[in-house]
Formats: sequence, C-alpha cells, structure tokens
Amino acid sequence: MFPDSLSDQEVLAYGRALCRTKDRDEQGAILTRAGSARPAWGADPWDLVYVCPEIVGATHPELLRSTTETEAANTAYIAEENAKCRDPWPRTKDVVQATAKYFLFADGDHGYLVHDPGDEAADEAAEQAMDTVYDDRTLIGVAGSAVLIGHVEDVIDLCLTVKAFRTAPPRRTAGWDQVNEVLVVSRSGRLTVPYMGEDGEVGAGAPMPNLAIAGKGRYRLRVYVRVDDAGEEQHLVVVFPGASRRRLELKP
Repeated sequence: MFPDSLSDQEVLAYGRALCRTKDRDEQGAILTRAGSARPAWGADPWDLVYVCPEIVGATHPELLRSTTETEAANTAYIAEENAKCRDPWPRTKDVVQATAKYFLFADGDHGYLVHDPGDEAADEAAEQAMDTVYDDRTLIGVAGSAVLIGHVEDVIDLCLTVKAFRTAPPRRTAGWDQVNEVLVVSRSGRLTVPYMGEDGEVGAGAPMPNLAIAGKGRYRLRVYVRVDDAGEEQHLVVVFPGASRRRLELKP
C-alpha cells in the first residue's frame, strides 16, 4: 500500500487519514500523495482496523473479535447453514450417509469432488475431471477415481446429501430436475467429498463418510440435482457397487 521509503510515522499518519475518508476517491487521493503503487485499490477495513479500531469497529464489529470469538462465530454459522439442509430420502435405508451445506468459492468455482483421496494420482484425476465437466450439459466431469459435479445455478453454496448402498436403490427421479449416473473407481478403498475443516473456506460443512463401502473397486455414482423456487440448489449423491462404464441420463 505504501512505498518502502516512508517512515513508520508517515505510514501511520497516512493510515489515520485513510480512516477519516468517506469513499474510494478520497482514499485514492491520499494514497497517490503517499506514493502508493496502487492508489486505485483504496484501503479495506481490515487494512485499517489496527490503526483506528474505534472507527472501523463501528461498522465492522466482527473485525474486533478475538481469535476465539471468531472461531466460535464461524462454527455457529456453519452449524446454522448445515441445519438448513434436509435429507431428501429420509426413509431410504442406506449403509452410510451425511447431509451438509457445501461451500463454494464465491466466484469461479466449478463444483465439488467425489473422489478417492488415497489414490496416488488423485490430483491428476481431479484436474482431468475438471477439464471435462463442461463437455456436456450435465456438468459432471469423470476421470477414473474423481468425479467433479458442477452447480447448475450461479450459487456460492448448495445443500448436499451423500448416501452409499450395497445394491442399486430405486431410481426415484420424480421431483428432480436432472438425474445422471456415471462410473467412479476407488483404488484405495475410499470415496468421499472434501471437508471444509476449521480453517477452510471451501468444502462440506461437516465431515463426509467413506462411500466406498465395498472397499477397492468400481462404483456407480448417481447424481440428483434440483433448484427450488428461491434459487437454492440441492444435490443428492448416491453411490453403490457396479462395474458398468455406461453414462446414463436418467432424467434430462
């Protein structure tokens, strides 16, 4: 924000001046006088919170929270978001399952993975799946041990339920906008969805189970997608043992 030639006192003085500005134009003028290499960027509240906490805190009180308070607030927010998601097949008997909110990057995220994290070529498979996700309108990219499932609406999160079965469950396509089925391979005996974790910004809001319930081998992965009237997107991912390589469009 400031050139290295400025003294600490000068930096603080310019910082206090930035705290009193009302818009980006005023900030840009101050940064130009200071010799900034990027005056048009202005200064964000988190840049100034340690210079004028009493000013920034009035409009952004979350920036004054301690680390413990911030972690507690994030945990509460994720729990609240997870609670908004419901199992769309509550009475269907499965072996393992989980329901949670899946958080995407706010801009440019392709979707979420169902993959084998123990595969030695896991990263390569994920990249290949990403390369093929836009090959057709289903927005499902497949590459060996990785399936990348895209979101159909411009959303930053979606409700995700995953279920694993010993045998193929009924198709039950009613009420869904699209249903597709592909092959995925588990080379290590694991198939799961990435968990956001404590320090992450992207991933499932709760740990996802291992869907490869029969160990290493081939599985069929069925993806149900629908969007409600409010624009909220819901996904159901069903996994069961199966060797067929066919890609099925069960509901367009």
